[in-house]
Amino acid sequence: MRKHRPGKLAVKIGHAVSSVGLDRSIIRRHIRSQRLRLRHCYEERLLAAPKLAGTVATSFAIGGNGKVIGSTAKGIGDAPLQDCVAGAVASIEFPRTKGDSVVNVRYPFTFQSAAQ
Repeated sequence: MRKHRPGKLAVKIGHAVSSVGLDRSIIRRHIRSQRLRLRHCYEERLLAAPKLAGTVATSFAIGGNGKVIGSTAKGIGDAPLQDCVAGAVASIEFPRTKGDSVVNVRYPFTFQSAAQ
């Protein structure tokens, strides 16, 4: 197995598409709090797939109490990375939503290493 050398990795957080109930800037702030965990997901996968790069699109729902009630990720063709990203998003606790409504969110993350 080829050893991945830590270098410059980019984890770019895209822009949320969400239903009404929670301000996008609040969602972004909470997503950004997981940046290190997302980077770790990517670093782990680069050990097995050094050329891995692309965008993972997450879809998740935030319950009225602010807890994520479902999270999926797809789009890069690497199930372990997608699962790790979905898990990182699922662990976030957001503020209560307006009217305790469920907020559906789509959020992209782009992963790229300096080797690309």
